[in-house]
Amino acid sequence: EVLRILLIGGRRQAAGMPTLHCRHDAEGRAIMSVKDRVTIITGAAGTLGRVVTARFVGEGARVAAICHKQKEVEQLAEALGEAQPALCLTCDVTDEAQVEAMVDRVADELGTPEILLNIVGGYAAPRPTVELDEAAWDRMLQMNLKSVFLCSKHALRHMIPADYGRIVNISSKIAIDLPGKSAARSSPRPGYRHSRAAWPMNSRAPGWRYRR
Repeated sequence: EVLRILLIGGRRQAAGMPTLHCRHDAEGRAIMSVKDRVTIITGAAGTLGRVVTARFVGEGARVAAICHKQKEVEQLAEALGEAQPALCLTCDVTDEAQVEAMVDRVADELGTPEILLNIVGGYAAPRPTVELDEAAWDRMLQMNLKSVFLCSKHALRHMIPADYGRIVNISSKIAIDLPGKSAARSSPRPGYRHSRAAWPMNSRAPGWRYRR
């Protein structure tokens, strides 16, 4: 799904914008190639992040896998193994100074960032709005909105001069399908959805798409 989204939907392809290389499967369907594309993946240590990171590394992308803690970096590097090398880094993606330094390091070590996958995110434990404290609300917005803004901002500093870039934000089915809670009673769900929706046309919730 992430690879398909990166094809930018065909009709949305801007005139003159470079396209990603494509190959075709046995049934003749176009499959995009990310081989040698410098790709930053946030939330790489999470369940979805690990799968996406492994796939992009397997497809030959030059991957920078961004984790929050050093322990996560070590676990991810071990899971990928020497046969699937990636630049695994720690970064608090809600801290602008750290994000700027991370993106600049990726540019120095791997080359100009070409693809950014904003996968990092989360939500507070489901609870009624009247029981949700301000700190939990602020944390949700930092993880789901501020992280996207900061990573996109600093990736674009490199993408724009290069006249090339792809940014995909990954949401979750939690945004629209929180079991046992209604939108009126539970604030984490609308908070999660609306923060991601602030980046229209770029957010996808693949889990919901395939469950349907």
